[in-house]
Amino acid sequence: MNFEFMSIEHAKQFQEVRNKIKSRLYRNDAAYLGIIYLITGNEGLYDTVVDCLNIPEGTFNSEYLSKDIELDSDLSILFHLVTNIYVWVDQDTVSKHIEPIDIISLEDENNFKLVLNAMKLVRYGIGNLYEVSEEKFYC
Repeated sequence: MNFEFMSIEHAKQFQEVRNKIKSRLYRNDAAYLGIIYLITGNEGLYDTVVDCLNIPEGTFNSEYLSKDIELDSDLSILFHLVTNIYVWVDQDTVSKHIEPIDIISLEDENNFKLVLNAMKLVRYGIGNLYEVSEEKFYC
């Protein structure tokens, strides 16, 4: 099952941020890439998360995750979804849990699509971002 980028700019920014990841583990980790997908798909979310996320190392400032940050409704849901995915990766951190109704209640249709695609990426991984030729190079 494939996920889709929200725009060409989203795909470019995703790849730029992914290229900054030093750890091979995180560069290919579906959950961490789901986080990168989310934050690069929403400019407000990126601006909110950029100061607490160490992209090259794949870590969050845990103190920041437990703070109550005043955000609009959709941005708050997106932020807490990012932290929930991160908690799934790093069991030692604490985050406000997101319920399915929170996702369903997203007001902006693009944010809803962003979340659905991020969940596909987290579940199924990134796969190939390019077509693989049918040509075989073996006997």
